[in-house]
Amino acid sequence: MLNVRRFLIQPLGALILFLGLVITTLHLEVELLKSIHLEFILFASVLVLTVHDAFVLKKEKLTYSHPLVLPMLLVALYALAPLLASVTGQDWLAVMDDGEYKSLVKILFLAPCLYYYLAKSENRNVILNSAIFFYVILGFYFLFRYFVLNEARAYDDRPLLHIRHGDPNFLCTFFSMMVPVALMQAWNAVTKNTKIEMVLHLVAALILVACAFVTESRMGIIALLVGLAFLMTRNFSNSKHERPLKVLATMFVGLLIAVVVLQGSLSKRFSDINDKSSSDRILTYQNGVQVFLENPVFGVGMHKARETFFKNSQYPHFQSEFSPLEVHNTYLNVAAELGIFGLIAFFALLIWTWLQIWGAKNPERHFLVASYMILILSALTIGISYKDLVILHLFMLAALGAQLKEAV
Repeated sequence: MLNVRRFLIQPLGALILFLGLVITTLHLEVELLKSIHLEFILFASVLVLTVHDAFVLKKEKLTYSHPLVLPMLLVALYALAPLLASVTGQDWLAVMDDGEYKSLVKILFLAPCLYYYLAKSENRNVILNSAIFFYVILGFYFLFRYFVLNEARAYDDRPLLHIRHGDPNFLCTFFSMMVPVALMQAWNAVTKNTKIEMVLHLVAALILVACAFVTESRMGIIALLVGLAFLMTRNFSNSKHERPLKVLATMFVGLLIAVVVLQGSLSKRFSDINDKSSSDRILTYQNGVQVFLENPVFGVGMHKARETFFKNSQYPHFQSEFSPLEVHNTYLNVAAELGIFGLIAFFALLIWTWLQIWGAKNPERHFLVASYMILILSALTIGISYKDLVILHLFMLAALGAQLKEAV
């Protein structure tokens, strides 16, 4: 009981509980938890306890080389970009009332705390295993709402959940980007000869793969397959068992794909690639480019690009029957809504994460590269620049990269 109490008053305990809330979103189903603002309480607790732990208990000095400094500078720049867009767009900081901006700011300033603790090898398993578990919970929650509650789009029967980030393309990205992380933990368990842990992580990876395919998100599934193919071509050890395991894993995933494809709806999604969904995406790109050219420095503001969708795409004739669409490309969406300033800040986060991963020499780096590839590719056809789970994942990958560099 004493250990549980000590865990809960430590930054790590508050951090893990916060991750559980933002990943599963289950607390949003409980009015009491919403009314007491549990998510914000945990967010504030993580910040205060981290500062106390690092600078009071451990007596660390806040120098330029401190692991919290560079991440804090990067997130401050990105958090500033929507404010500058709001001021120059003359809505005078109205963006501060935007719910997604509030969530973005919270996660931006919590993510360095995640980086700080996850970069320490002793915290790796408790944080990563918790995150994988929470994504599996999200997966079951997704399957329940889709297959039992029948929450789907009326026009194509794809999942459309009545939860935060309930769009199938977002969900596919979240499930897919975590698959290599679960596989990395499974591989780590193999090297330690802990078979039960290995099986649990392999099952988690399989559940996440299945959930990704159920979403029927074309680019998300392609990105997942590219990431898995990349892993299959890497050498992790000189063990004679590695190649047979890869062949077995490939056959297993192939069987899963065959089962899903034969079900019919997914194969139809790929055979009808030139459908309305694809043509609408092209129109959002057209709008995004035009908005960027008109507001190149600071952009038009968060969620403002869709306001000119009909004007710049000349579509449709009966606008009352359609909703204006966001720019369905993360990088173009940032350029249009946050301008060059926001794009530089966003790419700084991406490049910093990549450098942390690429600098590691440990073979486990390949799992991080695969996860990064999946996220980057998925972002080509959806706008996920403001999603809290994306920011968290970038910092998770960066922290694991930093940890692997220390381990060499």
